[in-house]
Amino acid sequence: MKRIICAALVAISMSISLGAQNDFKARYDRLVARGGAAGLGVETLLDSWGAADSLSIDYLKARSDFYYVKSMSTEVVVKPTKKYLGCDPIFELKDSTGTPQYYYQETMYDERTIGESLRWIGFAIENYPTRLDLRIDRITTLVGYEKESPDMATTELMRLIDDHFRKRVVWDLPGADKVDDGYFADIIQEYCYTFYSIASVSSQEAFRKISEKMNSLCPKETMFIDNLGSYYTVSKDYKTALKYYGKSLKIKPDDLTAIRNSVVITTRQKDNKNLRKYLQMLEKYGNENEKIQAKVRLEALK
Repeated sequence: MKRIICAALVAISMSISLGAQNDFKARYDRLVARGGAAGLGVETLLDSWGAADSLSIDYLKARSDFYYVKSMSTEVVVKPTKKYLGCDPIFELKDSTGTPQYYYQETMYDERTIGESLRWIGFAIENYPTRLDLRIDRITTLVGYEKESPDMATTELMRLIDDHFRKRVVWDLPGADKVDDGYFADIIQEYCYTFYSIASVSSQEAFRKISEKMNSLCPKETMFIDNLGSYYTVSKDYKTALKYYGKSLKIKPDDLTAIRNSVVITTRQKDNKNLRKYLQMLEKYGNENEKIQAKVRLEALK
């Protein structure tokens, strides 16, 4: 009889705890909807929530988000280039010499506060090591914070790749039934695209390093082969770039990224023999406009 009573009390306690958790989450969502993750009343609610259930994953994420948003501010910065951190300028002016100056809105981060955000997300990962969204949150935070020099973000990505392909962690990702190799590769490619778009020396190296690692683990996945082709195209090592695009086309003959970039390279090289080959591919696999243009260019090469 005592065992039955104890079991009943435990069940009631768990029910109350779950109810309180749901209540905090609902109140938090309402506050965020009104004023954002660091808005009025959020910190007070988080203090009460943490006192009631300090290991709730929703609480830990909310606490990290609070510090992340609180760490941010924006400034207008002037740069001499038409692109900065992958973004277009908000406006352009000329200086006294007539040289264009490009103005960008840049997000700045307070180091101590962003450090708190990373500490809380790290604590969440320790308690929920298979939650892929937590790992993504940490990497995304680092990418934003490090900007042109994504060293820590790259290290975290390499560790995540090893966890997936070598340790074979079975991930839990809200909204996804299953995180298979293809799904995971798409996530990694998003970061590759971000690093490529930032276009600094360090971010390009991160792009190359991650693409090489993914290519070694997924040799039939053409997007990472194309990434390496793009890296060497930007580096003006056209011979190596064409080698990678050739590998892609052997796996996927209609790979438009490889075809288009090969057309660009052979045009620059004035290599009409190979240009003709890639234009024929573009005429076959490109969109309607590309097919028309390829046909016209092929006629001109006769």
